[in-house]
Amino acid sequence: MEAADSLSCGAARSSTCTSEMKRLTLRIVGETLLAYDPTNAADEVGAASRTCLPLANERSSPPLDLPPVVPTRENRKFRRALATLDSFVLG
Repeated sequence: MEAADSLSCGAARSSTCTSEMKRLTLRIVGETLLAYDPTNAADEVGAASRTCLPLANERSSPPLDLPPVVPTRENRKFRRALATLDSFVLG
């Protein structure tokens, strides 16, 4: 509840509220699943997640199933973003 109390959302600050809600969501997910509060790195984690998630969705039904070790542009981009996320999750 302390995290929700710290939000400074108001009608005039909808973009600020959206940003704060994203950070709160990241904090809840991080603390719940990883026992780690990643909010200090929210921008970096968010950018890496925005890269990994669409690529992971595309890989769930590829027209040509190339293994992840093949250095396609998408595989290289995915590995860089995954390495960023791993650095926060695994330390």
